Amino acid sequence: IAVLGMACRFPGIENPEEFWNFLEQKQDAIRPVPPSRTEWKGTAAVGGFFEDVSGFDASFFGLTPREAAALDPQQRFLMEVAWNALEDAGIAPDQLEGSATGVFVGMAATDYGALSPRTDAPSGLGSRASFAAGRLSHRLGLRGPSLVVDTACSSSLVALHLACKALQAGECDLAIVGGVHLMLSPLTFQQLQATGALSADGHCHSFGAGASGYGRGEGAVAVVLGCQKYADGKRIHALIRGSAVNHDGSSAGLTVPSAAAQAQVIGQAQRAAGVTPQEIDYVEAHGTGTALGDPLEIGALQQVFGTHPLWVGTVKSSLGHLESAAGLAGFLKVVLAMQHQQIPPQLHAEELNPRIDWKNFLLVRQQQPWKPGLHPRRAGLSSFGMSGTNAHLILEEAPIVPENPPEKILQPLLLSAHTFSALQQSAIRLVSALQQQPLTEISKTLVQGRAALPFRLAWTARDIWEAKEFLQKWLKHPVPSIEVHRVGMAFGGQGTQRAGMGRQLRKFPVFQKALEECAAVLDPLLERPLLEILEEETALQQTRLAQPALVAFEWSLAMLWRSLGFQPAILLGHSIGELAAAAVAGHQVHLAPKASYA
Repeated sequence: IAVLGMACRFPGIENPEEFWNFLEQKQDAIRPVPPSRTEWKGTAAVGGFFEDVSGFDASFFGLTPREAAALDPQQRFLMEVAWNALEDAGIAPDQLEGSATGVFVGMAATDYGALSPRTDAPSGLGSRASFAAGRLSHRLGLRGPSLVVDTACSSSLVALHLACKALQAGECDLAIVGGVHLMLSPLTFQQLQATGALSADGHCHSFGAGASGYGRGEGAVAVVLGCQKYADGKRIHALIRGSAVNHDGSSAGLTVPSAAAQAQVIGQAQRAAGVTPQEIDYVEAHGTGTALGDPLEIGALQQVFGTHPLWVGTVKSSLGHLESAAGLAGFLKVVLAMQHQQIPPQLHAEELNPRIDWKNFLLVRQQQPWKPGLHPRRAGLSSFGMSGTNAHLILEEAPIVPENPPEKILQPLLLSAHTFSALQQSAIRLVSALQQQPLTEISKTLVQGRAALPFRLAWTARDIWEAKEFLQKWLKHPVPSIEVHRVGMAFGGQGTQRAGMGRQLRKFPVFQKALEECAAVLDPLLERPLLEILEEETALQQTRLAQPALVAFEWSLAMLWRSLGFQPAILLGHSIGELAAAAVAGHQVHLAPKASYA
């Protein structure tokens, strides 16, 4: 399975490039609760908190202000990172309508529903976890599987496993996988403190001598996975070779991990991937930093890897434990490490945990070069849920594609955004990203793989430096782009019909399909087949035949225009054309029995 796109948001981090710099520079996301979290007043908690979780462009996602206010911020974050991941994959999100694209989300926290005193319908839909996936599928018009997974801390990696299985089974040919976690109420925090699960200083001292509980964090990650159909000709971030999921079974307690079950799931994933332990270089461990969990996890790895030397680390020491999003946070770290050929350092483990036998295992406490070996760079990735559900995944670096010297020809470049300020931010991000890919690839992604939004900036360049120079000059003196004119569609009434209308348009599959769908509905109600009526002048002179034929023709023509990118902002209808306008607007048209056509 190919990893085609990636996006993330962590405290102080807006994208994967910033995330890599954060890891490489040994930064730490743990901080006191920000003042904006008024629900937390009087609480001395620390963790990986966002400064603000309220910002959201509701109109961009077609939501009213009332709906947006009722929406769990976790769903808002998820929609944003999913959109960014699709664009990173070079896939225009607004071109996926009707596609077999699946949505698989790891999400467990329900703090927002408990905080909201509202009992109206938008609040009910906005706070239920199941709607996180359904809302995204609805917004993009996706027809693939759409589901939310809650297996506690392993949620997002289990969601990733299910997405891979759905792709392999042909249930979808593209999958958006997301994980999100926000701490919006102190209640869960206090409950975890009462169980003794949390560390005293809010950090994860994973595999360190100070491991006595975990620190909590916030974040959202989305990745786009594709089968062969979508992977051909696209940039690939990494490959997923195999994965597995199991449960601890009857361990010493419901929340007590099982080393035997962990070893079993790791072995299952390796067999699914067709690799041996000796072909794995690094394991991104679950590593919460608990006194019980860390020694058990290393013990499980020893059962699988034996004397094979292995690098081990975990992103939780930098971000805190992101719970339902933790698996994807580790996944993103490993993919970036493969791309940069470096394994970033782990924090808060200056002294190794003395209860762990470190023979043949090396904790990454300083950045390590990830040198190529006899096999491609490969890593294992573990995620273990507090409820007992375990997941493990095998990642492999993307295949090396030989680069051809780029030709010095003009490449078209296009940026678009929902607002002018967002357009400026996109330009700033592109300046820093320009040197990471060939200009031809960037041009293809920007022109073909992005949604066409109202505010746009277009230019041409022969190389990276020309493209960068144009952007830097424009950013010094940005000229507001012209908002694209909105399109309206008018649907005529009786008298606009003529024999043979649509005959030439039927060579377009979209028009032909729409016309056939109309015929399937209308033919049982009419005395003549629809396609015959459209061809005969005498038939079109009869009101009872002309009016349904005209509505069918106008509907099919509108579908053709929409397939070409013309999305109407306003719809007008005259006489019988009002029915076609209403149908295109999304209103159901009720057909009367045959006898009533007169």
